[in-house]
Amino acid sequence: MGGEWGCVGGAPREGRPLPGLPRRPRPSPPQPRPCPLGEAGGGWGWGRERLAARQRALHLTLVRFLQSSRCIIVGLLAKNKKSCCKFGAADSSLAVDSPEKPADVRVIAGPEQTSKNQIKVDLVDENFTELRGEIAGPPDTPYEGGRYQLEIKIPETYPFNPPKVRFITKIWHPNISSVTGAICLDILKDQWAAAMTLRTVLLSLQALLAAAEPDDPQDAVVANQYKQNPEMFKQTARLWAHVYAGAPVSSPEYTRKIENLCAMGFDRNAVIVALSSKSWDVETATELLLSN
Repeated sequence: MGGEWGCVGGAPREGRPLPGLPRRPRPSPPQPRPCPLGEAGGGWGWGRERLAARQRALHLTLVRFLQSSRCIIVGLLAKNKKSCCKFGAADSSLAVDSPEKPADVRVIAGPEQTSKNQIKVDLVDENFTELRGEIAGPPDTPYEGGRYQLEIKIPETYPFNPPKVRFITKIWHPNISSVTGAICLDILKDQWAAAMTLRTVLLSLQALLAAAEPDDPQDAVVANQYKQNPEMFKQTARLWAHVYAGAPVSSPEYTRKIENLCAMGFDRNAVIVALSSKSWDVETATELLLSN
């Protein structure tokens, strides 16, 4: 008769225990486990797990980017090793440093990729939040033969929000600031879609170099020159491509004007900006340099 939970007629009774009988102790809730590395590994490891999950997601995004461009991808997982992905060459590769990805991923490219879409991306930090891009100047444009460096920052909300991109290499273009490298491109603003990739961004920038939009400018001075004096714009853009992006030699007349003002003691970059913005008139460019 009776028991820990009480019995009636020898059968167990469900529900609340009989008065005066002890309650069975409830199990305590599970406690969070400390990081296996202890204090030296950073204490509790929840922040590290979230960071690792984000690294895995961005790593998969980069792999998808390269697969869509049909290039060779090689993931090299050596510790503290810089990573890069190169396109437009037969031995193009991506070396991805990720402790979360223990095996190499390889995708063989078709030979037609060798002669077009020469783009490149380098990982700057191991958290995949900052990349260094590079695109080739499109053929039959003033930028042909130049290589343009890009700063690419990946936000926490990527791929639902666009990456932040700007030109590091100076360029003379209506939709790109000649001072800061800021870009006016719809897919980097309100026309971005989560299905787009970094490859989409780089190819769109190449297309922008080949087909400017002077009616929606980022640099009003360049856009004005583009519309009022197209030939001067081409010569100016070609000179900037030569000076800053390594393109072939441009107009000897413009080069001579630059050298003459530099001989007066002015900074070379300031001289190029002044002459370019003043339609290569030496007198007005000199006044601008002196006023600054």
